[in-house]
Amino acid sequence: MITVVDLEGLVADELTLDERSWLEKALASTRPAAVALNFSLVARKIDKGPAPKPAPPHWTRQTLVRAHLLMRSPLAPMEIVEDLFTTADLGENLDLYRSLALVPQDSPGLNFRLGEGLRSNAPPIFEAVAHHSPLPSTLFEEEPWNQMILKALFIGSSTAPIVGRHERSNSNLDLMLLRFASERAMAHREIPDEVWGLFTTPPSPALLQAIARSIGEHPRPTFVQALQRHFQDHQP
Repeated sequence: MITVVDLEGLVADELTLDERSWLEKALASTRPAAVALNFSLVARKIDKGPAPKPAPPHWTRQTLVRAHLLMRSPLAPMEIVEDLFTTADLGENLDLYRSLALVPQDSPGLNFRLGEGLRSNAPPIFEAVAHHSPLPSTLFEEEPWNQMILKALFIGSSTAPIVGRHERSNSNLDLMLLRFASERAMAHREIPDEVWGLFTTPPSPALLQAIARSIGEHPRPTFVQALQRHFQDHQP
């Protein structure tokens, strides 16, 4: 995970002389309109190459600078974030969502903005919120957490980069995952391999009952065999 301290160090070390010179002038302009203008100018002033560690994967050098501008803004982070979302293009949107991981977790409006990103059917927007960020695991109650995991599977986004995916497994999510896998099998659609690793370990009693019922009733033999294979150590 990246911290504000990490961000300061990366910006100081990573930028060229010309880029640092522009950023220093940009940071000196504290009016909200100037912050918005400089946020959009990042695409022209900063090379887009990949950001070095400890920045999360898919962060670019432009992401670093945009996050730095947000965290150094004289306004509360979420106040300037919401203002910027009104005019942001796709690249700026992605960086705004990625930067939310640095915003104080008690910031008003943070949960709402996270939810807006997760409602997107565009995988890059969804992943900018769900991947490599501690916020969903820390802030979400069980229902929105479960919906996020299912949404990832529905849109074909990997759950591997979701922080806390194993620690926050729960019996309600187990049943949702089983239903998801069952419906995919019924529709002759492939079940993502990662589904099997998302169930609670060891399986909850409710899940074992549902598995036994599926083994006895499901019309797709291949799905029944998959259940038997993946849960063979827990069969009654």
